[in-house]
Amino acid sequence: MRHATTATALACLALAGAGCGSSDDDGGGGNGGGGKPGGDQAAQAFITCFKAPGYTAGKPAAGQESLFALEAKRKGFPNTPVNVTEGKEITAAVFLVFFENEEKAKQALDEIGRTTVGDIPPQQRGPAVVAYAFADDKSKTEKAVSGCL
Repeated sequence: MRHATTATALACLALAGAGCGSSDDDGGGGNGGGGKPGGDQAAQAFITCFKAPGYTAGKPAAGQESLFALEAKRKGFPNTPVNVTEGKEITAAVFLVFFENEEKAKQALDEIGRTTVGDIPPQQRGPAVVAYAFADDKSKTEKAVSGCL
């Protein structure tokens, strides 16, 4: 039941923000600020690396990105979103947003804020911003997420 209620709320937020993206740019693969590469390159590496029983990682279909990813694009922060979903759920258990570098991820998080619809506020991990929908999803996926970032 919790997934159904949250799915409805997140779907409404995603649809409300779907028109906010300023471009179809997926964030590129530039590093620009040192550290690990970000953008699409980091997102692809994460998707390839991620392994957690019952969960899969992938780039979301248009309109299924997190509200954070949509708002970041609207504010001029190109990014590549990745959703981690459990089983056949349509709503992500974990939202990841990959920016071109750590500095851009920090700027986006500072400007957009750390509020969330889910249980766990977004946090920066290198060039990525990560948010867990529920504490139990975090406990089941955190090790795999951290190991791939």
